Amino acid sequence: MRLGAFPAALAFAACLAVSALAAPRLTATTPRDIVVLFYKLSAGPNGKYEGTTAYDDKSVRARYFSKAFLAAATKVEAADAKANGVTIDWDPITNSQDPDVKKLEITVEKESPERSVVVARFVGFGKAIAVHYDFIKEAGGWKLDDIRDTNDQGETSIRAALAASK
Repeated sequence: MRLGAFPAALAFAACLAVSALAAPRLTATTPRDIVVLFYKLSAGPNGKYEGTTAYDDKSVRARYFSKAFLAAATKVEAADAKANGVTIDWDPITNSQDPDVKKLEITVEKESPERSVVVARFVGFGKAIAVHYDFIKEAGGWKLDDIRDTNDQGETSIRAALAASK
């Protein structure tokens, strides 16, 4: 009877190991590496950006959002849930409701000891898109403090959109 348990335990351990290898780990420490991780997570295992994005992932938020950015997003989303509304009705990572990310390039635009701006440039539905990630040093590490993009109506800041919805 004990011999039957060993193969099952071995199979379970193998499944855990394979799933751990398939999912990117939340170990990025530099602003650029964090943004690279956001796009890997958002693309999903098939690279098609079909599932939950890094912006909506609670473990990503807890690890990489600044305290103020996390508090603002959480507060507004709780109010949205009660009012059956949506303040951020697009994915800030891909700057779209229907993601299309091609020719992705991620670069550091500005960096100082306390602040960093990383820009992700890509083509979405034939249009050039740039998404800026503003990082601050907090609790000894880099934390995302805002996401900004430029669209037909000008620049959009997620922090500003969250603040305006109060």
